[in-house]
Amino acid sequence: MSALGWHYVFGIIALGPFTAFLIVLLLIPPLAQEKWKGPLQIRLHDAFPVEKWKLALENKKASGFIFGYTVHSLELFASRSWIVAFFAFCATASGESFFLAATTLAGVINFFGVPSSILGNEITLRVGRQKWVCIVMLTSAVMGISLALSTGHSWWLIVALAIGHAIFIMADSATLTVELVISAQENIKGAAMGLHSLMGFGGGLMGPAIFGFVLDVAGSRASQSAWVWAYVAVVMWGVLFVMFVMYERRNGWVDKKPA
Repeated sequence: MSALGWHYVFGIIALGPFTAFLIVLLLIPPLAQEKWKGPLQIRLHDAFPVEKWKLALENKKASGFIFGYTVHSLELFASRSWIVAFFAFCATASGESFFLAATTLAGVINFFGVPSSILGNEITLRVGRQKWVCIVMLTSAVMGISLALSTGHSWWLIVALAIGHAIFIMADSATLTVELVISAQENIKGAAMGLHSLMGFGGGLMGPAIFGFVLDVAGSRASQSAWVWAYVAVVMWGVLFVMFVMYERRNGWVDKKPA
């Protein structure tokens, strides 16, 4: 951005999806099955399969992972949207500059979420999917609140807590999606995946707004307590989800470890 301007930032980022399109088009062979023939019919009912969504929500396992993904995305997008402003506030509160620009530092920290998501899914195979999701969400809540309380301290502590929060936010991402695919019935799997994304990114839409609203109500961005309450407002949903899981485990949502 410093060299070319913000227009080029978006242009370069747009090359990613375009490259993915070329990979799928040119390098991935088609499935070994009969090709579909016939006219393409796009119907509103197919875009919003409400009846199939109801069936997905009636499946306790599938709906559990859908709601889990919703609160996961709410916390994830709230954190990513406000982390730069939080770093700026921390630098002002402590009078100590970070070793990198706030925007650069936020970008570096986000990279820790990629291996965390992959490794988290591997750990799931050993400890059980529901148990791992609960551990991750509770730890993420603790890390988020600890990060909010770190204002005024040394930059290395703030960065360490931010990395820890980023890791645990993402540690259950792959698990929630994979287990939704496994749990949904075959005849509604596509609709269930669509609802999973719809509710997940709906949570992602609400998260930053909830954070900002609480930040203003609690005393504005110049108040440390306001930042604490804002973080509480987005991590509390994961804690509530864990309580929901504990209740449902006694009423049919049984965790079966894979063979």
